[in-house]
Amino acid sequence: AISKVQDRLVSRHLRWLKRRNIILDCTAWELTGCTTIMFYEHFNRLFVEGMNWFNYGEWQIDHVYPLAAIDPASTESILAVFHYTNLRPIWAKQNSEKGSIVNSTLAPKDVFVRNHGSHEQAFKAEELRLT
Repeated sequence: AISKVQDRLVSRHLRWLKRRNIILDCTAWELTGCTTIMFYEHFNRLFVEGMNWFNYGEWQIDHVYPLAAIDPASTESILAVFHYTNLRPIWAKQNSEKGSIVNSTLAPKDVFVRNHGSHEQAFKAEELRLT
């Protein structure tokens, strides 16, 4: 069930990047700045009563600071909005009502994680190039 959620998130981020002709030198998943386990634990902590991995669709992934508010010319802005700490589960109805309202500040994200098969490697945001 978690892979379905990850796939939807990656697809959404890739569509956003493609529409703006932004090319990256990392995977779309790496833009979340975490491993699958970190993502799983983050969402489990944020689930409210009734939410679980198997009823995804009733809840959605919300970008606390919305994609619509990203400055596509700012790598820092893109990295901060795509980062897993800017993501939370929210009931689908609430997410529709919220829309693209900006009700938070955008904090820069410094460290991201790359998976290399059996090990992970941390890298700094400035090492990532978006063109």
